[in-house]
Parts: sequence; structure tokens; C-alpha cells
Amino acid sequence: MHIAYVSSFDPHNVSSWSGTGYFIAEALKNTRHKVSFIGPLTENGALLSKLRQQFYTSIFQKKHIRGFDENILQGYARQIAKQLHRVQPDVIFSVWSLPIIDLETDIPISFTADALFSLMKDFYPDWSNITEATKINGLNSDIKSLAKASAAIYCSDWVADEAIQQYKTPKEKVHVVPYGANIHKDFIPNAQQVIRTSRQDSCSLLFLGVDWRRKGGDIVFNTLKHLRNSGVNAELTICGCVPPKEVAEHKYVKVIPYLNKNNKSDLHVLCTLLKESAFLFLPTRAEAFGIVFCEASAFGLPSISTSVGGVSTAVKNNVNGYLLPYEAQHEDYAKLICDIWYDTSRYTSLSESSRLLYENELNWDIAIAKISTILEGIAK
Repeated sequence: MHIAYVSSFDPHNVSSWSGTGYFIAEALKNTRHKVSFIGPLTENGALLSKLRQQFYTSIFQKKHIRGFDENILQGYARQIAKQLHRVQPDVIFSVWSLPIIDLETDIPISFTADALFSLMKDFYPDWSNITEATKINGLNSDIKSLAKASAAIYCSDWVADEAIQQYKTPKEKVHVVPYGANIHKDFIPNAQQVIRTSRQDSCSLLFLGVDWRRKGGDIVFNTLKHLRNSGVNAELTICGCVPPKEVAEHKYVKVIPYLNKNNKSDLHVLCTLLKESAFLFLPTRAEAFGIVFCEASAFGLPSISTSVGGVSTAVKNNVNGYLLPYEAQHEDYAKLICDIWYDTSRYTSLSESSRLLYENELNWDIAIAKISTILEGIAK
């Protein structure tokens, strides 16, 4: 089977889409299929769209998301069509649905995505207070992409259910394939090296994210203080962002503002954090999926998070962690962490099943094997 891999960004750049597009591309290249890459794509008419963005921001204090503008989508379609004539694939596989929305072709189309516009609107802060034009264009993009594709592949049940229930998409057309850990396998130790067979001296919490507020940073800090006031030897490492001054200067908080996965020494630091921490603690307020939960599972690290968005596909209760309701407070998280931490056999079992879930589901080899089967089913 000959696959045309389409993406608006450079699929060979590990920095694009937090590495997800890159790891999909690498895993596809390791299959028996031929893969031709179409992308990165140029935003035709981007200047006009950028001026439109500035106009709405300055005059109406509204956000306009230019990626849904028709001139950009039509430009994508023209670029892809030109390349398809040269490539002649059996099937088109697009990372995100936007590039293929206006594409006219007889070649079967599939795409993978972590969200639908209808779900993201007013869910993430960046998708709030948006213009009416963005709302109309975004909802139209959902409708058109689901009609265009022979197979829609989403990384969570949350999005798949929306496609079926909200847009009445046939169930046989919608697939759920969880994503994998965006860390090269050479840096992931074997299971024996990461399973926690006993509790460490310190209950070390790891907050890993670029958005302190959206990822629930305030809850994390209050949980840390509650644990310490309760006599638990808890510590917190914050990696990926700079928290408020009060947090950063706390005696039992360590801050690592940024790690670059392209840098081997930074990647080693990240892997050490995942290997040596007691819990990945990310009580996120909004999350489409959460690649970081796959990465934690690869290191046998249990995740504590929130039942929101698509997280419940990445974190399964009593398997690789636990999810609490959105309304849960720091006292609830502290109690959960204590209950697990002081039950050594439970904690070890959770570490073992976390790693097992990574091996059986939350890795790119498994994900691409499932995607390949779907693509084979629709290929011409």
C-alpha cells in the first residue's frame, strides 16, 4: 500500500505538534508500506488572514483563528492536489483534518486528530472569546472533514463520541486509536528498570506542562502544602513552565522552566524525572488527550489527573493512574495520593500495570499498526 502522508507542518521536525506528527511519520516509515510525504504546506493568503486577526483583536477584542479561513484551506487543497498527481498513492492519510477539507480527489482519504472544533470551542482558553466567523468556519470544518473522509481516526473516545452523536457520522467510519509516547525508544528503559518495587523516601510529584493554569498548577501546589502539613515527605518538580513567584520560591519546589527533547542532555533529564518521580500529577482543567500520560506510563510512573476531555482514554483508573472529577479539590487529591503511597503493594501494582498499558496500547508501534489496518480497509 502506498500512503500519502499529508500535514500542514514539516513531518520531519520533531518540534511540530509536540512531536506527534514526527513520531507518526517515523512509525509509518517502519511499516511495510510505502510512504510519500506531502508537506509542509504554505498558508496561501496568510497576510490577509493575519490582517483579519489583527482587526478583530484591536477593534472587537475577539480572537480569530485563521486556520479555518477558506483561502487557507483552498490553498492547502491546491498544493496537495498538485503533489498527488506526482505521487499517485493508494490512500491519503492527513495529520489533522484541515488540509483535506477542500481537496477534490477520487483517492480515499483518512485523517487523525485529537479534537473537533465543537469540543475545543470555549474549552481551551485559546479557543474562547472567538469571532463569529471563526465559529462558523470551525463548525463547517467539522462537517466537511467528516463528510470528506472515508475514515476518521481520533485519539480518544471523547472526540469519537462527538463525531458520532453530534454530527451523526456512521459508527463504522469513526475509529479510536490512542496516541503513543513522544520519546525515542532508545531512551525508554526496559520494564525491570522502571517498575517501582518499593516506595522512595520522598513522595516526589512531577508537574509536566507548559501551561501552569490550564494544567491545574494551583491545585498541585495546594496539594503539596496539604501533604506536607499532614506529615507526608512530599516534594514537587515543575517542568516546562515558570509558576508564580510564591510557588517557585517554595522550599520543597524545584522548577525546570524548559527542556528541549531535541537536545540529548535535556531528554536525559526528562527521562530521569519520569523514572525517579513517584507520581505524574497533572489535574488539568482542559485536555484533548495528553501525550505526557503515555510517556509516564512508559516509565512505570502512575498518573494522577482529572476526568476531563479525552484524558480518560490515556489514563485508566486503577491501571496507569486515577482520575478525579473536575470539581475535586486539593484535599481530594492529597487523600488519593496518600492512599496509594502508603499502600506499597498497591503502588507497585499500579506501576507495573502502567508500564504494561504502555507496552500494549500507548506506544506508536501499536497505534500505527491499528492505523495501517484502517487505511488498508479503505485503500483503492
